[in-house]
Amino acid sequence: MTSLPGPSSASPPGPPGPTGSAPTGAVRADSVPAIEASRLSRSFGSVQAVQDLSLSIPRGQVTAIVGPNGCGKSTLMLMAAALLAPQSGRILVNGVDPSQNPSAVKAMVGWMPDQFGAWDSLRVREVLEVIGAAYFLPRPVVRERIEGLLDELDLRTLADQPAHVLSRGQKQRLGLARALLHEPTVLILDEPASGLDPAARRRLQGVVRSRADAGAAVLISSHILSELEEMADRVVLMDGGRVTESSSLAELAAQPQSWRIRSLSASALWRALQDVGLDWVVVQEPSRTATGHAEAVLQLPDAPTASRLLRDLAQRDAQIVEFAPTTGRLEAAYLRTDAAREGSR
Repeated sequence: MTSLPGPSSASPPGPPGPTGSAPTGAVRADSVPAIEASRLSRSFGSVQAVQDLSLSIPRGQVTAIVGPNGCGKSTLMLMAAALLAPQSGRILVNGVDPSQNPSAVKAMVGWMPDQFGAWDSLRVREVLEVIGAAYFLPRPVVRERIEGLLDELDLRTLADQPAHVLSRGQKQRLGLARALLHEPTVLILDEPASGLDPAARRRLQGVVRSRADAGAAVLISSHILSELEEMADRVVLMDGGRVTESSSLAELAAQPQSWRIRSLSASALWRALQDVGLDWVVVQEPSRTATGHAEAVLQLPDAPTASRLLRDLAQRDAQIVEFAPTTGRLEAAYLRTDAAREGSR
């Protein structure tokens, strides 16, 4: 029998300098995090955007940064991209301090802001050529990389179109191409999925995962938590300019979560729940649900417990057609934060 608990109530960066060799001061040892912040703070007038923040972003992984609007995500990203100086504390990118060597950091970082600024007089291909020149890349290298990115990001048919005629989603894809052109070892993406259609979002996921699998560190923010979950290895939760939680996606699976059970028969599901000792769970009749199936929702402590419950209910002919979390792991983690609870009031 399953043992369960009872009911419970910017604009593009300037030229970074040559990238033909490792930037001066860069530390390549695998033991050094890609991004490491220590007691970082930054305010704008009376608004404290980032406050005494510390975190570590590993290489070869996608780290999702999640939090409410105004929690400091974009400010943190700007400081990591060497586009904004901290007022106190320190941030290092591959061991390099952006305040001391911003050109070296810009050579290592691919930055994609949430609002893409394009030169209206330039065509898509020309935008990428200008970026390549800003990074002092050899022209043959720039041409080769542009051709690859046009295909990878589905920009081939737009290559000779003026940037000002692009849709919001098309500009986002161009912004990602711009961030990838110099093959950065650290990729910082602020709301990259904004304005993308479903196919383009799927393509974005593949691009992000491929870069992380090749060894790059990816720091990405988005309000589309279901899509972040498909890409991310780790999550950093922020609120009030601070990190409130940092964990892997695997660790989130061990957290309590709400699960929904759908069945062809309310009576069959109710009997099975009674047999496993869950007679307190409410089962809704099919006539009262949007799917036309009987439904029950209950809190489970972890994924292994959910697996055992599914097995036990199936053995008792509960006629289950769906058994899944009501939310993704990232959303469930965010909904447990004080910021989410305050926002729902």
